Amino acid sequence: TAEAGLAHHPADGELRVQRAMALLAAGDYARGFPAFEARWEIGEIAKADHPEPEWAGEPLEGRRILVLPEQGFGDSILMSRFLPALKARGAHVILAVKPPLRRLFQGLEGVDELVGLGERRPPADFVTYMMALPGLLGCDPARLPPSPRLSVPPDARARARKLLQPWEGMLRVGVCWSGSVTYKANFKRSFGPERFLPLARIPGVQLFSLYKGPLLEGFRRSPASALIVDAAGDERDFADAAATMRELDLVATMDTAVAHLAGVLGKPVWNLLAFAPFWLYGPEGTTTPWHPSMRLIRQARPGDWDGVFAAVAAGLEAET
Repeated sequence: TAEAGLAHHPADGELRVQRAMALLAAGDYARGFPAFEARWEIGEIAKADHPEPEWAGEPLEGRRILVLPEQGFGDSILMSRFLPALKARGAHVILAVKPPLRRLFQGLEGVDELVGLGERRPPADFVTYMMALPGLLGCDPARLPPSPRLSVPPDARARARKLLQPWEGMLRVGVCWSGSVTYKANFKRSFGPERFLPLARIPGVQLFSLYKGPLLEGFRRSPASALIVDAAGDERDFADAAATMRELDLVATMDTAVAHLAGVLGKPVWNLLAFAPFWLYGPEGTTTPWHPSMRLIRQARPGDWDGVFAAVAAGLEAET
């Protein structure tokens, strides 16, 4: 175990990260989030270059704090719920976002200024990172902050309604089969779009692809594209994605930003999990307090996507 390894190698960053993940998966957030600061030690992500000191819990009344993203889009969407608590400390909160999240986060509660990552930064007294907020502010799995209200602009809503209107009256299901291909464990959590094809044959069901990324052209050239409508290929950003999800009846996806966006929107979402999933979902169970509208469908054994999709098919047949 990580604990046993750390007894012999206390400075091993990878072991320290694994211990943090185990604590988080067990729901021990009080120890897990501070321990998760070890993620900076293993070379997978790097801190931004900034002159301001990192916030370590000092009083924030009348101070300016810049919150930076650090990992995937899903992490920023998930952790945005902690920004109101940061604002409640009396801070002027400046949130830096990658461009695909800018419209979605416009007017986000707890944020005074929204700036694009890479733009000239306004002055700040402190800097912190999105994934550090639960550890710094306190986080109890029994009393998590509610999901934030996200901005879905009128033009995005109009685009989504036009796109999905021809299938009105059917059970409209959004699907996604891969996350970021640069994430080293993506191969464990992902699968091919052909996995969804048996679901497309269920009477009354129409599938819509929510995937956008480097595998898109392969999907468009595959037989799967004849049965799964590409609803995301020409999206501009996550605001467009959110608008599409709001028009759907259900989202069924592997664990990626699509799952977190659907969960924050309160959309019914079935998260199809690999055998050893992200810490957020713990080792067992079909629900998570982070996303009340989410159902977890887990592999019974490593690599057992057949069992997962048998459960999805049975669930969809019950819905129609």
